[in-house]
Formats: sequence, C-alpha cells, structure tokens
Amino acid sequence: MLVSPEGVTLFDGSQRGSAPLKIDRAVPPFDRPDFAASLMADVGNAYLSPAGPPTTVGTYVSGATVCRWSPPGGEITDVELTADGPRAIRTFRGVRLSREILLLGPADKGFYPLVVLRVPGTGGYQLEMRLIEHE
Repeated sequence: MLVSPEGVTLFDGSQRGSAPLKIDRAVPPFDRPDFAASLMADVGNAYLSPAGPPTTVGTYVSGATVCRWSPPGGEITDVELTADGPRAIRTFRGVRLSREILLLGPADKGFYPLVVLRVPGTGGYQLEMRLIEHE
C-alpha cells in the first residue's frame, strides 16, 4: 500500500504466493500498466531473501562482506553485510545498477526503521518505507 502524507491511499495491492496480483485501488500515475508488478517486485526484493544459496561470497574494500546471487539469465543481486546484519541490496542487469535498497538504522528483531529503494535512470524513482510497528 502506498499512502500520501495526508493519509490518502494512492495504491493498494496484494499478492499471495503464486496467485495473481490483486489491485484494490490505483490512482494516477500509479495506475499505469506494469506499475503494480514492478512495485511488487521491488518490495519483494527489499523484504524477501533471494532464492537458493549465494553463488559467490566476497569482501568489499570497506571490509563489508558481500553475498552474490547470479541465476542463469537473470539479474545479479548483491547483499552487503556488516557485523550488524545486511545494509544494502543492489541488483544489476549486466553491469548496470537496476535498483538499490538501503537498510538504515539499528535493526530490531530483523526489522529496520527505514528502508530506501532507489531505481535509477529515466523514469526512476525513490521509495522510502518507514517502520511504524512490528510484532
């Protein structure tokens, strides 16, 4: 669900498992074709683990550990880990960054207070998701 600062629901959609995406509300420009599927994929990248084990594990110059998932014919996903847990998830198409997810603030039981999703390029966007509460 995307909600404006005033509390107006701009987009409301859900998907369970392999069931089709259900859109309950979408106001312009969030009603564009393919917007819902792209948004759900981006949110899934932020909150769901990549499938299978990483194909490579290494270390950045900064000292952070990075785990890479590179499925055949798919996008490459790097998860940057620090001593406190994951801090960034970067997805590449070839050598081009297609999205970046930053996990900011101290994690509480695996939940970060701020998750920032950046999609670069023409038509790109930034989405900030703030944790309100969790159980």
